[in-house]
Amino acid sequence: MYFYHASVFLVILKFGSTEDVIRQTQYGLVQGEIRKSRAEGSVAEYYYFGGVPYAQPPIGSLRFQDPIPPIPWNGVLNTSTHNMTCTQFYNISIGPEVIGSEDCLYLEVSVPISHVNASQKLPVMVWIHGGTFIYSGVNDTGPDYLMEEPVVLVAIDYRLNVFGFLSTLDDNANGNAGLKDQLLALKWIQNNIEYFGGDPNKVTIFGCSAGGSSVQLHMLSQKSRGLFHRAISQSGTPLNPWSFQKNPLEMARRLGSGFGIVNTNNKVLVEELQKIPFDQLLTMIANQDVMGPSFLYTAQPFTVSIEADSDSAFLTDRAYKLLEIGNINSVPYMMGHTTEEGSFPYEYVDANVIDIELFDKNPYLLIPVSMNIPKDSPCLSYTLQQIQNVYFNNSLFSDKMNWINFQSQDAFIRGILKSVEMICQHTSIPIYYYQYSYVGNKTVSYTGNGAAHYAEISYLLYPLNLYSTSKENEADKLTRQRLVRLWVNFAYFGNPTPSEESLLENVIWPTYCYKNIYLDIGKNFTLLKTANSMYEDFWTDLMKDSFRQYSDLKCATPKNAMKMFQSLGIWMDIDVCERKDFAPSFTMLNVDNTANQNTTLEETTDHYFGATTTNDKIKPSTSEIQNFISNSNILADSSSVDDSLSSHGNARQE
Repeated sequence: MYFYHASVFLVILKFGSTEDVIRQTQYGLVQGEIRKSRAEGSVAEYYYFGGVPYAQPPIGSLRFQDPIPPIPWNGVLNTSTHNMTCTQFYNISIGPEVIGSEDCLYLEVSVPISHVNASQKLPVMVWIHGGTFIYSGVNDTGPDYLMEEPVVLVAIDYRLNVFGFLSTLDDNANGNAGLKDQLLALKWIQNNIEYFGGDPNKVTIFGCSAGGSSVQLHMLSQKSRGLFHRAISQSGTPLNPWSFQKNPLEMARRLGSGFGIVNTNNKVLVEELQKIPFDQLLTMIANQDVMGPSFLYTAQPFTVSIEADSDSAFLTDRAYKLLEIGNINSVPYMMGHTTEEGSFPYEYVDANVIDIELFDKNPYLLIPVSMNIPKDSPCLSYTLQQIQNVYFNNSLFSDKMNWINFQSQDAFIRGILKSVEMICQHTSIPIYYYQYSYVGNKTVSYTGNGAAHYAEISYLLYPLNLYSTSKENEADKLTRQRLVRLWVNFAYFGNPTPSEESLLENVIWPTYCYKNIYLDIGKNFTLLKTANSMYEDFWTDLMKDSFRQYSDLKCATPKNAMKMFQSLGIWMDIDVCERKDFAPSFTMLNVDNTANQNTTLEETTDHYFGATTTNDKIKPSTSEIQNFISNSNILADSSSVDDSLSSHGNARQE
């Protein structure tokens, strides 16, 4: 059998009982195989290409560097099985066993046989996996559920952790190599997906958690313009606290110090780190005596960071600033979250990785690091009391369900809502907002009562390594069919409900920005108004109240007041110092000394809080700012902010 479409080349060769599928790419021929769907009750078959290289192996001198397109090959490359996942710890709770390979820049392409049609190219859905930018991969899910629909599915592996995100803020290691891997894969799709029957002009990128944050970063990056036409961010944006590293050079130097690489320039640092075996690098990163303490729902040592401006830079400004000026790819956008995102970090409590009683002994750990409230400050008690009143009903900070609810809001939902709010304010992009609340048999193995972080993925993609293998009941099957239909509709039309459909309960899902209507995806579909408004208002008010507590100097010295002044950018992504009481062994850098004697009040206010027209809800009044500045002498003596800064020369420069 032969199938031709423009330059598409497909041959099925029969050798006994074996059928090999061969297709052309710009780099050479690739051979896949025919697979049967593993979805319960499905008879679908699909062409599978599981190890298609989109870049050269990033090993040796290419470690930490921007990806390079693959070298063309002769003959037929066998891609019927997927290659190793990218290097990571086997267990997400940071265990000693390292798995994977640095030679991991491959993608898999799956095409439903029943929908191959010479007269019509299929929309392309591109899956970007999550995992806090430090774990997971294509091997954790399969394409099977989507293979009953007329779409081509592409899934990308990209470099993780230090291999994907080490940065020296210069040409020695630009940073964000993992995001540039994704970018190169999107370029590969533009140049090659027609060979597989896909439409390069109808590409949807979708991802969850770190994958969702990646999707929004592609929305914000000029480098990704024109490479996709719809986008879906699930449970993740760059405004989430775990999604951004403010001190990448500091992290690189700490890592080097663990191997005795000290007092050297960045070129030597990178060259020496390139020589160290990959498993030793990861083991050192897990050493908190070297790297400093961290939780998986806070910023990892090596994750997304701002790059120095260059021709190859993917991200040269803060996500908040790019959102604020509306600098975003104008494509239909779907965003959402689950009801219990915080059950993800609670998994580490169940695994005895986190001692939940630690939060009763040291409750200040619950305060967002970017607020910079010192451990000995009276403001700590005020802020903790507000958090306890709203989230813990005056119970212990270790109370399980209240802790999960707090982490859901702090680590995920408030950042997601803030990005939605800003896109609505500054663009005309159609946004479809959802909350996923369905709990069924095929759930991930977390311990909350509601829909856990990543829960909907086991209904969109066939669950493999990280998910429950429970049998699918009728409600599960219906939920799976509905989710798949919503996502595929969006890939086709840029609208998840272009018309009434009985499978979708005849619901017409409106865009969010006009009336703040969102879709609750539970056992049934329900249209609701203004998601999580109470908690959003709480964080807005807490920021303003905490600022006022600082401004009258009842809670802080001028030095700490300046830190609070900076760190009100918890959503704004303003440079902040990490709390020294959180990492007592390390003096963090990076106070932004933008304020000086030549700076006007309005300029200072706008620098830290944004223009009044766009941030009325979180920007204190001019009189509050004036009183704060006059009391704390910020403009007159910015050098007093932190005496330790003068002894450090490796803060990030922009």
